[in-house]
Amino acid sequence: MAVEHGQNCLLYVGAGTYTAITGTIYSVNETAGVYTIERTSGDFTAAAIAVGQLVHAAGFVTNGASFHGAVSAIAALAVTIKAVTDDDGNDVTLVDEAAGPSVTLNFETLTKLKGQRDTRAAGAGNSIDTSSKDTGGFGASIAGTRRQTITVSGVVNWRDTTGWEKLRVHWVDGTRPYCKLVLNAAGDLWYGKYAVTQFDGGGSNESPTEYSLTLENSIKPKYLQAA
Repeated sequence: MAVEHGQNCLLYVGAGTYTAITGTIYSVNETAGVYTIERTSGDFTAAAIAVGQLVHAAGFVTNGASFHGAVSAIAALAVTIKAVTDDDGNDVTLVDEAAGPSVTLNFETLTKLKGQRDTRAAGAGNSIDTSSKDTGGFGASIAGTRRQTITVSGVVNWRDTTGWEKLRVHWVDGTRPYCKLVLNAAGDLWYGKYAVTQFDGGGSNESPTEYSLTLENSIKPKYLQAA
């Protein structure tokens, strides 16, 4: 196996809005933990949905108010989704369900942040000290709160600042966009809702305009391994 190139690690930023797919009827089918959303007519491939896109479904009776998933396969009448969560990032187990009249399906358009030079994800966690006189003189601990931090630095492309501008607006408004961090050429990724906790830009007289960003998970992030 060839060594992976770091340039394939890229952040994609959501605008916090959904594009609705209308005029069809949807159902959910589960086979061996793989979930498929089917439609009775139309063409998913004509709706600008792509592998790795985030899909939001709502209105199913048995499967709860709403859920998210990342597209792992797509056909005209069906999309397969993995890494399914509720709106808080908690794992969801879906069951087969026929469509109802209130079912809606939306997908989130994620924009690649331009000018990335250094893109990283770091996981950390607090420990809870559980040591006592009974632990044989050694410390003992259990896992506490865990967090994921994504840091990005790069150069601003002023003719193409869509992703950068989205993050600026999220930072100003205090909103939390859905983002995905693609890790490699195969398409393995993290996705979830993140808060923009640091937003810097500037540069010297002899440098391009640079930016640096920090995002921290605001729900449980999900990992999706490409097929």
